[in-house]
Amino acid sequence: MKQLLLVRHAIALDRDEAAARGISDTNRPLTGKGEARMQRIAQVLQRQLPGVGQLLCSPSLRTRQSAAILAEAWQCQPSPCEALQPGGDPQLLLAQLASNTSDPIVLVGHEPDLSELLGLLLCGQPRSFVRLKKGGAALLRLDDQPRPGSAELQWQMNPKQLLGLD
Repeated sequence: MKQLLLVRHAIALDRDEAAARGISDTNRPLTGKGEARMQRIAQVLQRQLPGVGQLLCSPSLRTRQSAAILAEAWQCQPSPCEALQPGGDPQLLLAQLASNTSDPIVLVGHEPDLSELLGLLLCGQPRSFVRLKKGGAALLRLDDQPRPGSAELQWQMNPKQLLGLD
């Protein structure tokens, strides 16, 4: 059995504001509030999971910045993962998880993609039935060879709940 932590990126520059400034969606940065909140969340998550085997993130700037904050708390290096970009294929990500021997694995990504992955792992269908808020997280227990419908939800918390553990 291994653990998988799903984390949604922190608060980023508003999409419309970014567009007005000529910033693409992929290059939207975290806001100051987003950075500060993720730093506090990272400390809470580090207490929940004292170490990580691998930290993967979407190539988008906001997820790379969120992952960098988490990596600092865990003293590890984040790695970009194309399957975590917005609109990524949850089946492809599941195949990557099956071939990954690291434990625990942390994935930093986007909505609704993380929720669809959660649905696939828990219920066998890539359906978004739980919504991760910005900075929210969910911890799953996986079989060594994860497959649809085989995961067990350990916990899921929104940012306010996580910060309440601070």
